[in-house]
Amino acid sequence: VLDEQRGHWNYVDQKIRLKAINAEYHPHVILIEDVAYQRALITDLQHDGLPIKAVKPDGDKAARASRLSGPLAAGKVLFSEKILTSDFINEFTAFPNWAHDDRVDALGYAVEELRIIITAPPLAGVARERLPV
Repeated sequence: VLDEQRGHWNYVDQKIRLKAINAEYHPHVILIEDVAYQRALITDLQHDGLPIKAVKPDGDKAARASRLSGPLAAGKVLFSEKILTSDFINEFTAFPNWAHDDRVDALGYAVEELRIIITAPPLAGVARERLPV
């Protein structure tokens, strides 16, 4: 986990931020939770050429968070110094009793997407280490 941004942004600001993230990191995919108010954003950003993938929540947040315990305990998820000094870690250690839990969900979606990428057959001519999420 290299970076995170937390806040409440209107539709236009969300588009600007996601385009900036795309330009800075050149991710293989950007995951956006496919809920009613985000569907237009997903469609617009896909139309603009960003590598957007809609993800649908399955189960409750606690169930989704429980899938993280294995990869986290095994040291499969690495955190930058920026993340280690933020409230990111506090949110995880206090889950589900922290004021917010969006980061837990976001990391759950990212870890699941990486699992899919890693277990998928290799793409011809594309090294796996070149596929950031």
